Amino acid sequence: MTTSEIEYRVSSTDLVSTLTARTPSVGGNDGGWPGLTLYRFTEPMAPSWEEIQSLSLGIVAQGRKAVLVDGERYVYDPFHYLVLSSNLHFQAEIL
Repeated sequence: MTTSEIEYRVSSTDLVSTLTARTPSVGGNDGGWPGLTLYRFTEPMAPSWEEIQSLSLGIVAQGRKAVLVDGERYVYDPFHYLVLSSNLHFQAEIL
């Protein structure tokens, strides 16, 4: 294992631990900053339709998520993020 792989695993573990402490409930949790919501899911969830009102950035600390926007499917994970524009309807799924 390389030094960068070890550093990634340590920082990833720290991030997951920090987010777990800040998300006591499954689903949306107050992020402690205006407009910031932290979501926690502990198991796969079937697709559901959502709507956002403002520009959104999706970052995954663990696992994979997928969204369907205008017939296009986007999967994101700890190595890929997602940016969605405002006033957008999409289908979200926890993989």
